Amino acid sequence: MAESLGVSRTPVREVLATLAREGLLQREGRSFTVPTPTRADMDEITEMRLLLEVPAVAAIAGKISDNELRRLRELLAAKQSANEREDWEAFILAVERFHTLLRALTGNRRLRQAIALYNDQTQFQRIRLNQPRWRVVVLNNLQALVDAFERGDATAARVVWTKHVQDADTAARDLIDEFASIDVQPLLARA
Repeated sequence: MAESLGVSRTPVREVLATLAREGLLQREGRSFTVPTPTRADMDEITEMRLLLEVPAVAAIAGKISDNELRRLRELLAAKQSANEREDWEAFILAVERFHTLLRALTGNRRLRQAIALYNDQTQFQRIRLNQPRWRVVVLNNLQALVDAFERGDATAARVVWTKHVQDADTAARDLIDEFASIDVQPLLARA
């Protein structure tokens, strides 16, 4: 890897070690692999997301500006348009932008980084957004969050975001179960 990047091995090792500490890679002897998430991983990630994100959105509800609210509405409209076109890649991009803006609205760099870390560890579940039913779930949750922000309703924001995180957990668990049921032996026999 270092050779293909035209750098020494030291910075590559440091980056790989950092990714392993953040849970995005798994060290196996002298090599690294992408970890296969488990239900236990999702228990921990969901617990952390609920602890970090729910109070954060409640705090945002009380201080969001009209301009920030307008930007969230624009991103929500982009998601709705992508969904209508059945363009799930554009939908995922709009979801990413919405979440990035939400993290920025916390006004807390460390909180933003912590939330991003746990969001990064659940990227695999976004595969579910190729299914219209999951896109509708996300759209409904984010619309309800924007509505709560418009009313300045921190309690409603907490309820909505708790549901959103739990829905993401359900999508992830379904995907974990689906991956676990795949028989890879025929695939390995062909390799």
